[in-house]
Amino acid sequence: MSGDGAGLLASSEAAGISAVPMTTGLELLDGGFSGRHLLGVAAEAVRHAEALELIAVRQARAEGLSWTQIGDLLGVTKQSAHQRFSRRV
Repeated sequence: MSGDGAGLLASSEAAGISAVPMTTGLELLDGGFSGRHLLGVAAEAVRHAEALELIAVRQARAEGLSWTQIGDLLGVTKQSAHQRFSRRV
């Protein structure tokens, strides 16, 4: 991956993650949006975060990080990280 983030940007776009920064929940609340709209935005944010997490785990494994290191960085056990991601990396 290049230092300017081009590799991450390309991977993110390939995973369907927009390069446009997301609006924060507080900005949405100030805009008077409904709970229904906010739930939709929150669900979309979760999908984006999960896709980015997978990209990050793939990159970490490609760089030689162990499942223990990945688990530590994600705040989960080695076993949990391995079980969640090993089939998709």
